[in-house]
Amino acid sequence: RACAMAGLHVLRLMPEPTAVALLYAQQQQMTSQATMGSGTEKLALIFNMGGGYCDVAVTATAGGVSQIKALAGDAIGGEDILQNVIQHVAPNVDLSVAKSRDASKSSAMLRIAVQKAIHTLSTNTSASVEVDLGG
Repeated sequence: RACAMAGLHVLRLMPEPTAVALLYAQQQQMTSQATMGSGTEKLALIFNMGGGYCDVAVTATAGGVSQIKALAGDAIGGEDILQNVIQHVAPNVDLSVAKSRDASKSSAMLRIAVQKAIHTLSTNTSASVEVDLGG
């Protein structure tokens, strides 16, 4: 309805992971003009992660044509990943029960540092987490 109200004609609806995979494949075609028409197949694994979901797509691009080879998704997402990374970087620290103001502050500092590291890992191959938890 929204598209019709905007004067657009909808040909097909597609799930978000499919749209993300096709957009990525299209961007790759535009940035690597050298492989266009060469027949070499280029595979990509695309993660689309949100607050409560994680979708994965495998695309193949060859000769200017993109194809989605596989799609999968699950109800695990950003908050789950964040909690797992916090447990990984500070396995012996129980911040779930922040009884004092200092523990609450330490918990918030660790959470922010881990979130920054996760964002860094979107574009880099490594990240560090350094937080003084006061003992």
